[in-house]
Amino acid sequence: MDFQSLRDDISLNTLLYWVSSIERKSSHPMADALVDYGRLFSVEPNPEKVEEFQNFPGEGIHGKIDGQDIYIGNRKIALRAACEIVPTIEGSKGGKTIGYIYSGEDD
Repeated sequence: MDFQSLRDDISLNTLLYWVSSIERKSSHPMADALVDYGRLFSVEPNPEKVEEFQNFPGEGIHGKIDGQDIYIGNRKIALRAACEIVPTIEGSKGGKTIGYIYSGEDD
């Protein structure tokens, strides 16, 4: 599993904290793996801080944490996140699944 932030103003630890805290509220099979990955970097989830958790079957999940709206899922979640540019990321070969994480203001 690899994580990469496309924004210079968000550290890997912050990203892992947001993802693991929101995923802790999810029942998706990938959720436990993401929480465990965060723990490899000594990042403990805090699902109690997540507000407005929503599940979008076939797309991903949303939660608000630390004042940020965070969307986690496949490419389809970009529309919910109102992302105008979806980055093209190589990697679905060799058994890797690409997941997307968007942060921003939810209007």
